[in-house]
Amino acid sequence: MSERPTRYRRLAEDLARALHEGRYPPGSQLPSVRQLCNEYGASLATVTHALHELEDAGLIEARARRGHFVRGAVRAPLPPTGQALELEGRRKRLIELATTRPDSLSLSHLALPAALLPLAALQRHLQQALAADRSLLAIGSVYGSDALRQALAHRMLRAGCAVDAEDIIVTHGEGEALELSLRLLTRPGDIVALPEPASPRTLELVASLGLKPLPIPAPQDGGFSVPALAFALQHHDVRCCVVDPSFDSVRGSRMPDAAREQFAALLREHRLPLIECELMGELQRSGERPRPVKAWDDDDRVLYCASLACVTGAGFSVGWVASRRHRLQLRAARAVHGELLSPLTDAALARFLADRG
Repeated sequence: MSERPTRYRRLAEDLARALHEGRYPPGSQLPSVRQLCNEYGASLATVTHALHELEDAGLIEARARRGHFVRGAVRAPLPPTGQALELEGRRKRLIELATTRPDSLSLSHLALPAALLPLAALQRHLQQALAADRSLLAIGSVYGSDALRQALAHRMLRAGCAVDAEDIIVTHGEGEALELSLRLLTRPGDIVALPEPASPRTLELVASLGLKPLPIPAPQDGGFSVPALAFALQHHDVRCCVVDPSFDSVRGSRMPDAAREQFAALLREHRLPLIECELMGELQRSGERPRPVKAWDDDDRVLYCASLACVTGAGFSVGWVASRRHRLQLRAARAVHGELLSPLTDAALARFLADRG
């Protein structure tokens, strides 16, 4: 293997550091490619590749026949640039694998075959909702209708979580629920405990918010190693944890109920918040659906984030976050930062969840 990837990656990190240190202010133009070649003693190919890396990371933009310019205000504090670029490369490789392996099914992208989805039922409920109220096409919802939140609360109750409909904030997918929760609980520079390995989406979001990931060993059955997390809490000021205990997209493993209960007890002992992301819990093929860690959350320190996408398909990627303790802050954050939800999709999903068929 040639040394070129190492050279352009090092140059990309140097340039990113210069951006964050203010050497090139937001909106300013970078030196030309040839000027950068002379300044850094690098080849034309190395500089060009490094600039492409910074474009992919969202730090600069190329303007036709004018050169490269710094994009907007650069986030602070600076996340490890090498980590951000490594995550970008990993994401590209995963997308390439997901789109070039016809014999494999990418659960990370929820590219589920139409034959596995209840498309006929969803179409019927969409048509019924629209026939009942055409104004659904002209309005928007901030955090979900009463009917949908009631249906989601009932669904969570069947999984062992006593959650009121008022505690639920509907979002555009689980990803937005996770971002709202992280923004609420953390500030740039805070430490967030993650299972090792964590999903690329979670790692990218943590890096983009300027947070410091703390990898916690994960046993083969998934989730956290509770003893390893307990040890980490003695040596690090952890602000919150993020975990996907049911069939996570990295390994597909399921954290046993006994470990979940121990995990919840450890959270209570340290008064530590948990963001529980459960995208795949509905994929249990036999027996009862796994009980979320939220089911053992006696003092309401778990923000439960989930989605219906693995049931309905990505076209109905409606998510939610459930938290009594933080519901008012989450509602306010969604009202300020979130795009309006589709009341037509909302109404159709409420009907779908209420339809036992």
